[in-house]
Amino acid sequence: MWRKIKYKRGGLLVEVLLAIALFSLLVLFLVGSLAFNSTNDGTVSRRAKALTLAEGGLEAVRGIRDGDFANVTVGTFGLATTSTGFIFSGSSDTTDIFTRAITVTSLDSYTKEVSVEVTWNEQFGREGTITLASRLTDWRRQPIALIGDWANPSVEANIDVSGGQNGLKIQVLGDYAYMIRSGGDPDFLVIDVSDTDNPSIAGSMNMSATPQNLAVSGDYAYIASNQNSTELQVVDVSTPASPSQVGSFNASGGADARGLYVNGNTLYMVRSSSGDDEFIVIDITTPTAPSLLGSVDLGDTAREVAVLGNYAYVASEANANELQVVDVSTPASPSIIGSLGLSGGADGQTIAGVGTSTVVLGRSDGRIHILSGDTPSSPVELSVYSATSSINDLSIGNNGAYVFAATDANDGELLILDISTLTSPTFVGSYETNTGDLNGVAYDTTLDRVFAAGENNSEEFIIFEPQ
Repeated sequence: MWRKIKYKRGGLLVEVLLAIALFSLLVLFLVGSLAFNSTNDGTVSRRAKALTLAEGGLEAVRGIRDGDFANVTVGTFGLATTSTGFIFSGSSDTTDIFTRAITVTSLDSYTKEVSVEVTWNEQFGREGTITLASRLTDWRRQPIALIGDWANPSVEANIDVSGGQNGLKIQVLGDYAYMIRSGGDPDFLVIDVSDTDNPSIAGSMNMSATPQNLAVSGDYAYIASNQNSTELQVVDVSTPASPSQVGSFNASGGADARGLYVNGNTLYMVRSSSGDDEFIVIDITTPTAPSLLGSVDLGDTAREVAVLGNYAYVASEANANELQVVDVSTPASPSIIGSLGLSGGADGQTIAGVGTSTVVLGRSDGRIHILSGDTPSSPVELSVYSATSSINDLSIGNNGAYVFAATDANDGELLILDISTLTSPTFVGSYETNTGDLNGVAYDTTLDRVFAAGENNSEEFIIFEPQ
């Protein structure tokens, strides 16, 4: 017997609507997936284009350098083309959605640091950034002949600064040396070294708290401070006789700033361990108003930092990783990509870069490590030199062949090593002050002199010369 089945019209309508809804959800899912993939592909494509523009910018500046080093002028520029090649033009240049700005700073008479930043707008209001940097030298200059033999350095001149506070750190740029002290009146000094036989204090000032370290770029000295509200202090030194604080930056928390490195319009600051990030990237495009770009937690106190290309190398107090490597290719989001634990428990105290991927790290037990960052995610130790006491500061000289170290060693507070063979550093010379440790050191290529900050109350500032 056949039974006729009846459907209620309302039930059929509900089933149709459910089918339509499910189909709509499926379509939305597929469209969303396609849109996400399209957006992701677009982001990768834009970053690749930005990287090409940044690399092209560096190559263009190399071309300008090869034409005439004098045309690599200090400032922030765009690029334009002429019949003879590239020239600097304006403050930036634009290609499609990308804006490229090239910043040139002077390291000495024969060396310029070039930073290329490419920015663009991503979807949803985000900004993309790629930054590349390189150091360019005047390769046409005549090689600098050593005035004498650094195996037997001697004191050429010194200055007794009023008060009993120690000289702490020192930097040299052009005709002036910039020194900080561990307090006192004054604790920031500008010293005229145009005549190394007769240096003189050109100007000085008192900082609002105790300075810890410094970096100098252009017309500004950047001071790492233990002041909780201004861990970074900016001093205008364009008029050496009257330096003045013109800006500051307050990092979150109360940890002291310990080390600084300036690369173009970007400053990298490291500081003592706390609940807040120890590695901070700061925009100093406007030195009077530094602003935060990004930060990352290092997990321990960081003492100093050196930047080579897209990587920052940090001297750390962490026993398991005295060297930490931070990727800074995207300043807004720096990230730790590598580290290296060195034998023993001595702290990493100071660090300096050599070439494009080598760093020299000094430790509190007197060891100086030569480290390769050819693979930044897996740095390796090339060699180690064992001195007799704490390494407080390092400076690279003689076209990267020498390391000048400020130490606590009673038998030679100034130590000079030959690292031309990276796997086998050798002793060159030393100098015993007999009157106090050296805390800061800076070698100047043009003058072939070593400038030091020390603890002798009668000569906090010292100039060493070779024989």
